[in-house]
Amino acid sequence: MKANIKELIRSTMSNSELVREKQQQDKDDKDKQAWAATTVFYNDPHAAGIVYCSTSHGKDFYKFHEQLKRWVRFNRASIGVHLKIEHGLSTTKLSGVEYSSLDVAMLALEDSCEVTLATTLAGHFAGVEQGIDKMPILITSSPNLVAGRQGEWPLWQTLLHEALCDQFDYFWGSLALARQNLWKKCFAPQRAQVLAGAAGCGKTLIQRRLVTPLLGGRVASPYEYMTKSTNFNADMVTSEHLCLDDDNPHYDKRSRETFGNMIKKAVATPDHALHPKGVDKQMVKVAWFMTISVNDSPHALQILPIFDEALLEKVCLYKLVKPPSISYPTSTGAMETFNAQLDAELPAIAYALDTYEIPEQLREERYMIKPYHHRELLIHLRDASSGVLLDELLHDYYHRPNSACSAQRIFASLASYNEESKCILFEIASNSISLGMKLTELAHKQKRNPGLLWRSKVEAIQNSTLGMNFYTIKPVTSTELEGE
Repeated sequence: MKANIKELIRSTMSNSELVREKQQQDKDDKDKQAWAATTVFYNDPHAAGIVYCSTSHGKDFYKFHEQLKRWVRFNRASIGVHLKIEHGLSTTKLSGVEYSSLDVAMLALEDSCEVTLATTLAGHFAGVEQGIDKMPILITSSPNLVAGRQGEWPLWQTLLHEALCDQFDYFWGSLALARQNLWKKCFAPQRAQVLAGAAGCGKTLIQRRLVTPLLGGRVASPYEYMTKSTNFNADMVTSEHLCLDDDNPHYDKRSRETFGNMIKKAVATPDHALHPKGVDKQMVKVAWFMTISVNDSPHALQILPIFDEALLEKVCLYKLVKPPSISYPTSTGAMETFNAQLDAELPAIAYALDTYEIPEQLREERYMIKPYHHRELLIHLRDASSGVLLDELLHDYYHRPNSACSAQRIFASLASYNEESKCILFEIASNSISLGMKLTELAHKQKRNPGLLWRSKVEAIQNSTLGMNFYTIKPVTSTELEGE
């Protein structure tokens, strides 16, 4: 009966009234759908896979791109279009309120999906994680690590073994630890690797075609930052491989001291300040593997930092030679073929590194592998302003190993030995008092830095009765110098 009454009423309605009824019904349905979509999004905004980041340089949204395997940045308008298409949201006001479903979605994202930083960080894989300050940060991309595959790698094996000789195990073990730590997401300290050698020894090839791809393909050259020629380090913090060479070198003492201090910081801790241009500094955790290639001539080695015992502990020093079995191509086509063969062997090398265990005799606690310091490089790397010139003078011109002498007597002996010794002496000290101060300083420095290859042993003996120091000076034997 009721249905018949409804039909009777509808039959008396005009067409225009029927159209208005249909429009109202459609509007009610759309309102319900809009509220339903709004409620679903508001209750779980994380399901959209979108994060919001507000920084001093703007407000951005990020969404993960499946094909690119990284998070892509969108502005507000662009992410709005995405929300309309993918989630059925609209800019039309919802029924009964003064805001739209898109307004609600934006608010939900800003309230519930905010991160304090969106960046790429060395040693981190794409996704949202907790930063040092316990606040959420977005890692926008991952290192592209070469996948390991069991196989042979004869070209690289020949090149590395012949270039590094008996130093191979130290470099190989250090590279293996760096790669394994990346897979484990372990931010352990890694010594800086100095590769010194003449042109053609393969040091740049090792840096660019071996280390960089095996550690994810992200590389930075932070030499200017590490000698304080610039204050910005964004590229450094986003790259696993810190690759330095001797382009545009700084030889002055201040730059070298700064370089040494920066190496210590880079090696000792994973916590560093990210400082891009136009953005405030923020502390982040990173995983770095640093390589430094340099010519092995005495002059070229002076771009390296001034070494003390603390820095030596954080650095490996390798002296490379030109591999006798490797003939480097001289034409473009041949070089492309050569590089292609090197690249083809990378998966086998990756597998060998991923499954490598540090031999027991090379293990240590903090860095997991002992350091290597080539003896010849140590001799070159002593700093002349810190006692080496005096050390050389004593070795060459002072020959009283069995007696303790005053600075006055040593000064007189060196001044009278010959004209050359006298000239060198007066470059170092103008009188016996000045020489005594430098002898005392050298004695203390030798105690603090026994790893630097001194050519004479100076010991300061205090005579409390006379109120002055006496000094014993003994030459270092060839056996001691060679470390045998």
